[in-house]
Amino acid sequence: MLHVEDHNANVHRHDIQRRATDLGLTDGKSICGTEAEETLMANTQSAVDRAQHLDDRHGNDGSPAGENPSSGMWRLVEAIEQNK
Repeated sequence: MLHVEDHNANVHRHDIQRRATDLGLTDGKSICGTEAEETLMANTQSAVDRAQHLDDRHGNDGSPAGENPSSGMWRLVEAIEQNK
């Protein structure tokens, strides 16, 4: 979801899954084809930036790291990029 939208409020994973389906990105746990895959790949940096922003926000407002909403996916993406 961070590929295409900001998320700043506490949200249940089922709500995120439903929203991804509504946007045509996923069907259950599967990506919905080439167009969805292209959207996700083209917006990976946006997702990284948004995830980092959420981590920074938690650090600045005193909330625990990993507090909902959060995503550590940016660390994985950076590790993959560094090892290419």
